[in-house]
Amino acid sequence: RRRCRDADGEAQGYLLYTLNSNKISHRARSQGLEIRDLVALNLDAYRAIWNFLSKHDLVGSITWTSAPDDDPLPELLAEPRMLHAQANEGAWLRIVDIAGALTARGYHSDGQVTFSVPEDSLTPWNEGSYRLTVDNGSAEVQRVETEGEFTIDRKHLASAWCGRHRLQTLANWGLVSGDAAAIARADSLFATRYRPHCPDHF
Repeated sequence: RRRCRDADGEAQGYLLYTLNSNKISHRARSQGLEIRDLVALNLDAYRAIWNFLSKHDLVGSITWTSAPDDDPLPELLAEPRMLHAQANEGAWLRIVDIAGALTARGYHSDGQVTFSVPEDSLTPWNEGSYRLTVDNGSAEVQRVETEGEFTIDRKHLASAWCGRHRLQTLANWGLVSGDAAAIARADSLFATRYRPHCPDHF
């Protein structure tokens, strides 16, 4: 374990890692370092942690299998291709109660939008139109009889709900259809500060 502190001694991040010998086929750098957990509260702490990792001169490879999707490391390296990064499966998400999920979620902006969800054979009770109203970060969801301002299926609603993809991105791909202004409002409502991340795999 390695902790990162500021000038006042306050913790700004930490690193949990494991060193394994004879894991790498290299005569001089045969050690493999595996990051178990890495947390930094700011960029200075993040840089300090990676500076510490870079000083392990017997390490031939560093692996981090639970890195977040929006980790800043590729933007900080002179040769980001050397990361050999790849996307793997993470948490699987399915919304079984649309009103409950939208009400329980937090929001960073206020507004109102209506949307329709087409038929879903596994959760047929979700089919229909909804009005989402967010006031002071809290949501109220109501069923409505009219057609929504845009249409989104349950799979892509889950993606927007957790912040995996923006509503506008889904619309650009043709996976959300409807009024452009309403999609823009919903995009603002569903915006998240971070991409979804599940580092402990439950």
